[in-house]
Formats: sequence, C-alpha cells, structure tokens
Amino acid sequence: MTVYLCKKINGAKFIDNCIIENKIYNKKLYRKSSLDKMSSHYKTIGILNLMPNKVETKIHLLELFSKMNEDINIKFIRLKTHICKNCNRLYLMKNYYTFDEIKDDLDGLIVTGAPIEKIDFKQVKYIYELNDIFDYSIKNLKSMLSICWGAQACLNHIYGINKDILDKKIFGVYKGYK
Repeated sequence: MTVYLCKKINGAKFIDNCIIENKIYNKKLYRKSSLDKMSSHYKTIGILNLMPNKVETKIHLLELFSKMNEDINIKFIRLKTHICKNCNRLYLMKNYYTFDEIKDDLDGLIVTGAPIEKIDFKQVKYIYELNDIFDYSIKNLKSMLSICWGAQACLNHIYGINKDILDKKIFGVYKGYK
C-alpha cells in the first residue's frame, strides 16, 4: 500500500520511511511534481479534518488508510473561514489545502468530527463554508463520508435533522423517531 501526500516533501522524490511526530511510517511519499506524472489512475480522497488535534487525527487516519490494499491519493483539507486555535497556522498552510484548491481533483471526501456537539449548528462560525462543501460534494463527487459531528452537520444541512443533546453518549443503530 502506498499513501500519497500531495504537498511538498523535502528530500528525494520518494522516501521509504516517513516520520510524523516521531512515528515512522513505511510508506512511499512522493513530491507533488512526481505524483502528477504517475497518479492519474489513483482515487483522490480529500479529508476535511475538523478536529482540533490535527496532527494526531492525521496520523490516525493515515494508519487506517495504510491497511488498505489500494493505492490512493490523500489530500488533507482545512477551512478558509476558521482559524484553528490548537494547531500552528504555518503547519496548516504548508500541509493542508483549502477545498477550493483541490475540489476538482477529488473522487471522494471524508469530513471528520469536531468536539462541538453541544453547540447549535447556527453558532458554528464555519457552518456556511461547510454547507457549501457538502453541497458541492453531493453534486460533484463520487462519494462522501462524514464522521461523528461531521455526520450530524451533514444530516442537518441536507435533511434538516436536528440533534438532541443527551446526558451521556449512546452507541448503536436505532430506528428513526418522530
């Protein structure tokens, strides 16, 4: 399995071991210039990482994708209208794209959760940008997957489904209710 990160990586055209936050990944990571020449047949998945712990979430997702038996091109996405308080802005600018920069290259999109489940959707400062991303993805991408709060926001935007604030977290699959 090869994981492609489409941002400039200092060093040779590819490296066999990638170190992210002191963890070693035995993957081939290509510079964008060499990737453009060889990856036209790979699926490109954008990951809109809404989590405050961007680096840890990125590592976790890369670990999951490394277990797949398919070559994919992963592009991490940041929001234009939101300034992340928990991650270095220069890190985001260097390692993440805006959705508008890459939307025409995507086959699919994953939207992560965010620890804002108790905040009303209308109070989320970036909800309009996120809703625009949902609208574009539904009309133009082959698939979209939303996780946790990202799924709640998507269901609210598309179907008008509001969330219920509960005393504790519940798990499982449940029939709809009125």
